[in-house]
Amino acid sequence: MKKVLILAGISDNGRSTPYEKYLKEYIKDYDFRQIYLDQLYISVRPGKFEIYNAHDNAPIHDHDLVMIREYSGQFLDLAFVIAKYFQAHKKPFFNENYLIYRPISKIAQAVRFYEQGVDFPATYYSLSGETLIEKAKSLGFPMILKDRLGMHGSSNYLVNSETEALDIVRQNSHIKFIAQEYLPNDHDYRVLVMGGHQPVQIKRTAAGGSHLNNTSQGGKGELVDELPKKILSESRELAQAFSIDVGGVDVVQRKTDGRYFFLEINNQPQLATGAEVPAKMKMFKEYLDGYLSEDDPRE
Repeated sequence: MKKVLILAGISDNGRSTPYEKYLKEYIKDYDFRQIYLDQLYISVRPGKFEIYNAHDNAPIHDHDLVMIREYSGQFLDLAFVIAKYFQAHKKPFFNENYLIYRPISKIAQAVRFYEQGVDFPATYYSLSGETLIEKAKSLGFPMILKDRLGMHGSSNYLVNSETEALDIVRQNSHIKFIAQEYLPNDHDYRVLVMGGHQPVQIKRTAAGGSHLNNTSQGGKGELVDELPKKILSESRELAQAFSIDVGGVDVVQRKTDGRYFFLEINNQPQLATGAEVPAKMKMFKEYLDGYLSEDDPRE
């Protein structure tokens, strides 16, 4: 008997439709099973991407067809990630329009980094804060908790214990967090990408004991030319993969082994504010000159 998985709604909101019950009543030829979106957790890291049912820790791809029903519009990034997951496992799902999502959330970006084959921090996500911490504690402490939609370093925490992590998710129940492995570092880089131009590299160093290097969080920024060519090339390739003409790619170098990791990509990078404004404006003018000439730098 063919197995059909239904992914629908939130388990405790009182409004979720029990599709499994109704479909089983009217259609006897298929084995229907329903899982609520907040009963899932996601683990994504370079080379591995899985979505699990938190109740039995089993991957959810062992079905013949998947119905994704994210009808509220609150978690379209999760629907996108689920659709990408079944696409990767070559399993049919509907509706495929969930793939039409601009990956601005950090979990959606992590999945796109996975697809591109670049290095990025191991990342966990669940709509349930308690489930997230229970599963993500395998990353070890300290770990990073950050708002999946956060900007400029907002709602970004370095946590040192399971108790501290649970306190944060409970006190911020309006926020859906991702958990990521902590990469010890002395600084990070904002790589400003504009078409085919040589990227601008801004080294950002945290202020006063903070784990956040963002200049918007008080970090110091300085113009440098020290990133490996491979990282600059991958930064441009990521911008192209995300269909971003002008973007800021955030990269960190792990202190323990010198390895580089991509953190996120911003399609609205600071141009007129933040660090090294003259260098950014010079690059932007050159980009505009080329963009509006016959020799389009995007080619």
